[in-house]
Amino acid sequence: MYSLRLHPRLNSIPLSSQKQVGSISRREASKLKPADASEYRRSNRFTVRSGIGRGVGYIRSQTKGKEPVNVASLRPLPLPSPHNIRPPRLPRPSIRRKLAAVGSNQHSNHQVVKFVKQLATQIQSLPDDVPVSELLDEWVWKLKRGALAPAVTELGRMQLTERVLQLFACLQQQPHLWPDDVTLSAIINVMVETGEVEIAAQLQRDVGRDSPRAAQALASSLAKVGLLEESVQVLNYMINHGWNVDGFAYSTITHWACRAGARDFARRLWKNVNMSDIKWKLHDYTSIMASCSKLGLYDPIDRLYQEFTHSGLKPNIILYTTLLSVLSRQSRYREAVALFWEMEEAGCEPDLMAYEVMLDVCTKLEDLTKALKVYRDLKNAGYTPTPSFYNKLIQLLVNKGSLSKARGMTREMSSRGYTPSAETLSRLSLVTP
Repeated sequence: MYSLRLHPRLNSIPLSSQKQVGSISRREASKLKPADASEYRRSNRFTVRSGIGRGVGYIRSQTKGKEPVNVASLRPLPLPSPHNIRPPRLPRPSIRRKLAAVGSNQHSNHQVVKFVKQLATQIQSLPDDVPVSELLDEWVWKLKRGALAPAVTELGRMQLTERVLQLFACLQQQPHLWPDDVTLSAIINVMVETGEVEIAAQLQRDVGRDSPRAAQALASSLAKVGLLEESVQVLNYMINHGWNVDGFAYSTITHWACRAGARDFARRLWKNVNMSDIKWKLHDYTSIMASCSKLGLYDPIDRLYQEFTHSGLKPNIILYTTLLSVLSRQSRYREAVALFWEMEEAGCEPDLMAYEVMLDVCTKLEDLTKALKVYRDLKNAGYTPTPSFYNKLIQLLVNKGSLSKARGMTREMSSRGYTPSAETLSRLSLVTP
């Protein structure tokens, strides 16, 4: 009798438990007629003699007419990682190693500054008859070019100008430390701040005559001590020699002119300035615009903005906010609204100050719809309204007759711990029945 070979795991099953189901012997098969035999084969009931499992024909009948399943598609392979698609034997950059290197550099720089400040303290404690060179010769091998600038600044705070000049004389005798524009600029700054303007000017003329950095340091220091006209003369000297002046020098002069209230000086300065002679940076524009706005000079701001549009620099939120404040002070409210829309279209998200300026513009225009939109945008951006923001919005709601919204805004303001101003309370009391 024919039977299929059992699986090895089934050999342990005793024969008594193997039932003979659906199987025939050779003698029984020979007695079948051809039609019966073909019908039997089509029935696909030929199984193992022991009755365990079903035949291959049964499996084929169950999967007939169906598409074969791609086993690989059931579980897609993971995408290759970047380190696997790199060319072989190519070094892989180490992020940890790079971060460690940056941290070590920052640590070493901090150690150098700390050491130089300690050196200044040791110079201070030297007796008057001991020159600085005796102390500096012990540590000069450890210094790099520009490293003595913090020591010069520290000695300037101690009012030790003689020690600064001795340090400068020692510095010139070290080939690996001189020339040094950074330390020379620090020395000029210290001399101007301590009242030694003539020495600072002589250092710039004799030692730093070929150094634009030293000349700009002299101009900025002169403006800081109130010598505005002299600082402009230094900048004119640089322009006459064909040097490009950084916008930082002009922003420093304008800033100190604003603090001194020298409005006429600032007007004359920006009336005669040629914008093409200045090497601009973005923060220079914003600083000068803010100073001119405080002085009430709006013509230089328009010139600066025109120059900025041709500079190719990308505006940031500080520049937009400064321009919004300037337009609001000039009562150019429509232009301020247009600039706010331009800022949003440029993808520059407003900050809290920009929202406050826009609410002030909407208050001046008495546009309640835009004011409420500014309030919603501020909340959606994650900012918390300031007390001045609440007061302006509540007063606008009262003026427009939206008393219920005004009371609700007052309750919200109180829940945040803010107290409405006296003007806001008086307006609410006038309309409260």
